[in-house]
Parts: sequence; structure tokens; C-alpha cells
Amino acid sequence: MLNWYNGYQVQTARNGYEGHKTAKEIMPSLIVTDLMMPLVSGLEMIQMIRKEEKLKGIPIVLLTAKVDEETRIEGTEHGADAYLAKPFNDRELLAEVRNLLALKENERRIVELNTYLTESVLKRFLPAVLVQKAATGDLTLDLRPEPRLITVLFSDIVGFTQLSNTLRSRRVAELLNEYLEAMTKVVFSNGGTVDKFMGDAILALYGAPEELTPNEQVRRAINTARAMQRSLADLNQRWRDQGVFDGDRLTSVQFRCGIHQGTAVVGMFGSAERADYTAIGPSVNIAARLQAAAVPGTILVSAAVADYLQEEEITKGSPLELKGVDETVLTFAVTPEVMVNR
Repeated sequence: MLNWYNGYQVQTARNGYEGHKTAKEIMPSLIVTDLMMPLVSGLEMIQMIRKEEKLKGIPIVLLTAKVDEETRIEGTEHGADAYLAKPFNDRELLAEVRNLLALKENERRIVELNTYLTESVLKRFLPAVLVQKAATGDLTLDLRPEPRLITVLFSDIVGFTQLSNTLRSRRVAELLNEYLEAMTKVVFSNGGTVDKFMGDAILALYGAPEELTPNEQVRRAINTARAMQRSLADLNQRWRDQGVFDGDRLTSVQFRCGIHQGTAVVGMFGSAERADYTAIGPSVNIAARLQAAAVPGTILVSAAVADYLQEEEITKGSPLELKGVDETVLTFAVTPEVMVNR
């Protein structure tokens, strides 16, 4: 039976069995139940409700003529949130109802806030699967700065500056966002972490915050770089069809990429007001220099990365003397067509 009481819409049931059935049908905000009922008692109904995923969070007030301490403890152990002994005052019951509903609303808001904060922050640099694990508490992320062996991918596109000079600023922004969105999807689909965007450049990490073996880091980074090349080829075709290129001086933009594996300090850097998750150290700089040295349309890797690749996947390049790096960096161009199978 449905009726109204003190501003609350109330659905009644004759026993615990009927109450459990009704709860599944209407998903109430709160349940008030007697202890002694035919067919299914109040305690039995509470147990049934607490075992069901969709119902187990509903606040429950238990009413009983038994006033002994053992009954009160038993009701709490079975999952009752509040306990009132008969005879009870209507104001007391309404106060319990209001308090429990307010607590439930606060819990809901906290869950929503945590979900929002987790997704709004983590989804900017983590694959969706890791964001979901973090939101549900299944992923432990230690974001304190610490040394980590990681693989760093640094990429940018050649020709975008020239293209920017021929288009309106709003159109340039649209194309850049289209490119960055496509590349981010590629990074995430290969289990990488987007560190940051710098204009049309992208810095991605493998092995942080998710721990990966060195071999798996390289496999994911190489697959990402190759997929980026393919994705840019699709974008170039789409932009040609849209008349973005002038057809004379520029018919496409080109991708180049540098990949290096080494130790970097990874974690949250900044202040209490503003901080970023990032990696710092020579390893990041080496990946950036490799990218800058790469011939447009190629993927250039260091010897630390090449060690995990097959001979037919790489072509030895010229060693690089990099400013700020004590040792000469041996370079290898990655063959775009060969797929890595590990």
C-alpha cells in the first residue's frame, strides 16, 4: 500500500518476505522494519537485503518490543543502521529517518566527488582501464616522486607550423585537438600514460604509474609509435579531403618519434595548489633529443630500446653527441612495417 506521511512517500508490506520483494521492485531510500513478523522476520529480511548488491546500501531502522541489549546487538550485527524500542515516539522515528537519509545523501555526494576527482585528474594521463581500477580502489598508485625504470616516448609532427601559417587560429586549434585526441587514444589503447602535451608534441610513459617489465614497456612504446604513424596517415587523408592543405607547398604533415628506456624520477611535482604527474631526468631528455634528430616519418630509438627488438626491426643510425649527456647515444631507426611479437 502506498501513502504519504510527513512528506515522505511510504510503501508498506505485511511481512519480511513481502518487504524484501517490494524493496527489490521500488529500491527505497530507507526501510523501517519490525523485528517480529510472520514468514520472514525483520532480522532475516535485513540479512537478505544486505546480501544483494543493489539493496545492501539502503539504511534500515529496526523496531522491536524487545529492549534487551542482546537483541540490540544482534540487530546491529545483522545490518540494522538504527534501533528503536517500542513504544517509540513518532518524532524520534522521524528524527532517525531524517538523520539516516542525510547521512546517505552525504555518502552519495562523497562517492560522486571521489569519482569526479579520480576521473577528471587520472583520465588525463592514464588509460581508461586504470582509471576505472583507481575509481573502484582496485589500483594502488604511489604518486610520490621516486626513481623508476621507464620507457619514454616523445613525438611531434613536422609541418604543422607551416600549416598553421595558412589557416585561421580557430581552425588550427581544431586540427591540433583532433590530432592530439587521436594520438591519446593510441597511447591509451597500448597501455601508456600521457605525461603532457607541448604544442603538437606528446610525451608518453610506459612503466609508470603502472609497473611493467622492461620488455613490455618497449613492446607497448613501439606499438604505440607505429600506430601513431598509421593514425596520422588517416588524418592526413581526411584533411586533404577537407581541403586543409594548399596542395602546392604542403600536402601532409609528418610524424617523428624518439624512444628511450632508462631511469627517471617519476611522481607528483609542484605545490599544494598546483601539481603535475610527470617524469624528470636525463632519460626524458634523451627521448626528446632522439625525436628532434629523427628524420621526418621515422621512429628513432636508443640502444637501450633496440636491445629488446629483433635485428630485422631496426637499422643502425649515426651516434648522437647530446648536450648534457656524458655518453654518446647510439641510435637505431625502427622499421615501420615489422610488427613486434613477444
